[in-house]
Amino acid sequence: NAENHNHNDLGTFQVFAGERPLVIDPGMPHYVADFFGPERYTKFTVAMSSGHCCPRVHGTEQRAGAAAAGRLVEWNAAEGRLVLDLT
Repeated sequence: NAENHNHNDLGTFQVFAGERPLVIDPGMPHYVADFFGPERYTKFTVAMSSGHCCPRVHGTEQRAGAAAAGRLVEWNAAEGRLVLDLT
């Protein structure tokens, strides 16, 4: 978070049945100049968490900025377990 090309999409997920997508991220948008300015988090399908398949805690959008960055707590591929700190 707080990177030049950042999206508020912590915890984004996709669900597939075999190779068939059931839940997908909306995809890549057409970037326009104001995406890289102060209006970047008003672009629904681009940078805001509501434009991605990610958790909303108590209906709240993810905050922008370095203080809102998530971190990987644990990844165990053998057990299929992923633990993230998204606070």
